[in-house]
Amino acid sequence: MAQLEKLGRIVLERLAGRCGLLPGADELVFVDIDSKIKEVYGAAKQGSAYGYTKVRGLNYLMATISTPTAAPVVAATRIRGGNANSARGAASLITSAIKTARACGATGTIVVRGDSAFFTGPVIAAIRKAGAFFSVTAKHTASVKAAIAGIEENTWQTVRLNGRSSTTAPSSGSMRARSPKRHWRRSPTSPRIPAVRSPPG
Repeated sequence: MAQLEKLGRIVLERLAGRCGLLPGADELVFVDIDSKIKEVYGAAKQGSAYGYTKVRGLNYLMATISTPTAAPVVAATRIRGGNANSARGAASLITSAIKTARACGATGTIVVRGDSAFFTGPVIAAIRKAGAFFSVTAKHTASVKAAIAGIEENTWQTVRLNGRSSTTAPSSGSMRARSPKRHWRRSPTSPRIPAVRSPPG
């Protein structure tokens, strides 16, 4: 699997260099990570197990690269047992995907995006170590609720997100839990992150 992944990475890098695969990569690149379960049939299938979807299958982890004007291309993959935790191996996969993105011409801002399954210390640390930004859905834990409740009402500002109005407030680096929606890390050296509060409905 490692050899196949390396071959895929080499092919992607060469395509990007010769075909203009990722226009706009010199300005902004998205690295998206997700895990999915592929259903299989038969208990004898190696690695198959019941995961969060309640079906027998194999769990695969995938990272893609895209730009605002380019469709996603697969940068890295991992195959795991069907009952694997979504974040298992995600930190190393993201590190690999960011390296591939840069080899494909990503000289501008790189933003790694993921859902709450990837709201873990190792994943965020890997992104920061690679010098990238991140937008990761945070889990709505008690500490997150408390952190947001502590934001003063007059610091919230209305912003437009995907055509909808939301309110946002800048938080300090001490707000470790960050936001129950998504948080945006502004720079590789600054931990300032806005908490996002969506309107009802």
